[in-house]
Amino acid sequence: MDGPTDRRKMAGKSRYFTDGFVCAGFMCGSSLDGLDGALIRVRKRSVSLLAFAHHPFDNSFSDTIRNGLAGNAPGKTISGFWGMTENLVSLVELDLFKKLLASASISEKEVDLIGSHGITSSHHPSAGLSLSGIPIPGHTVQLTNPHLLTEAFGIPVVSDFRRTDVASGGEGAPLAPIFHRAVLTHKTINRAFLNLGGIANITSLPSRRGSGNPIIAFDTGPGNMLIDAGARWISKGKRGFDPNGEMAGNGQAVESLVEKVCQDPWLHRAPPKSTGRESWGEDRFREILGQMPLRFSPEDLMATLTEITALSVAKSLDWITPCPEEIIVGGGGARNLTLMNRLRIRCNKEVSPSETLGIPAQAVESMAFAYLALLSMTQRPGTLPELTGGKAGRVLGTVTFPSSRSLASILPGMIRGGDIHLPFPDRARARMLPGPG
Repeated sequence: MDGPTDRRKMAGKSRYFTDGFVCAGFMCGSSLDGLDGALIRVRKRSVSLLAFAHHPFDNSFSDTIRNGLAGNAPGKTISGFWGMTENLVSLVELDLFKKLLASASISEKEVDLIGSHGITSSHHPSAGLSLSGIPIPGHTVQLTNPHLLTEAFGIPVVSDFRRTDVASGGEGAPLAPIFHRAVLTHKTINRAFLNLGGIANITSLPSRRGSGNPIIAFDTGPGNMLIDAGARWISKGKRGFDPNGEMAGNGQAVESLVEKVCQDPWLHRAPPKSTGRESWGEDRFREILGQMPLRFSPEDLMATLTEITALSVAKSLDWITPCPEEIIVGGGGARNLTLMNRLRIRCNKEVSPSETLGIPAQAVESMAFAYLALLSMTQRPGTLPELTGGKAGRVLGTVTFPSSRSLASILPGMIRGGDIHLPFPDRARARMLPGPG
């Protein structure tokens, strides 16, 4: 017969201990071209992808969101636009979640957790503004409505990932490197992971052999954002990107303009740093457009915008020690063959899409937020303060619980299961305060 000690050891045990965790993650990047969803299993210190799905936004929808984020929401106040947008995001997530379940042949009852990033509507992490002489801290806002997901599926949802880090003095970005480290680190090869979303960001991944070297991660500048703006301008809104980089591949970049744009002081600022649409959106595109030669072809414009991204990424390597031997690329930009080729030339490195490692390029970020949600629910910090600039590692996000399940019924088992299954167990969990009694 089991004694009291054995009974205590079994308390809180569940399928977490045998099956690990199944988590969904949703991400809409700054390109605003669609929403990605991933379903992952975390078990025995490994992460596997069970399913991935993408919901593309049509050009009119993307333009409406883009204009609203710029403060030009037609017929709506900013608060009304934000409320509408967060519901639209979560309705797409509802649909994507059903597709993920069908693709993986599992039911929602087998899913432990959902992580929802949402659409970034405003990102100003650095303080500097004041009102009536009172300094206002930096802020970041992501639009999503987790309550729709918990109501529909009865699954806890972690959202609002970035604000905790910003409140602790950090940039609120990058957050995905802790996931990149868990799944992409090589035993002997120094790598970097480059995410080519609307904004590009890079993570250095020293080999396990060289684990004494710190991870470095930061935004590098524009990814697809300027390129997509050029495609919309050339096509008068009919096309939101340059398929395979075909136009850029048939053009000639204006090298003097590329060099001029890449003298931007932000690009030469030491990390930690983050940026967004405020710096590399429509206003910057219009500025570049106004500096093109008097006679230029659409192909030359696209080649110039593509080269700006490639050069800004190449310049970012100056901050990374040891210098990576290879660069693994994720995000929508990995499909731009011209950009990938220019990166190989500018960086003078082997540059490969993440598919070479068995992970769809567009799935990496949504997988990351599924993983970050699990870190939060198992009370582990999701930030590396040396990357974001925050005061210390922080447990991220806000958890929305379904009315049918309580924190007390979920959290203890997840925390114990995390001790067994999560990769990189050196990530200490937060100290749990004793409960009543």
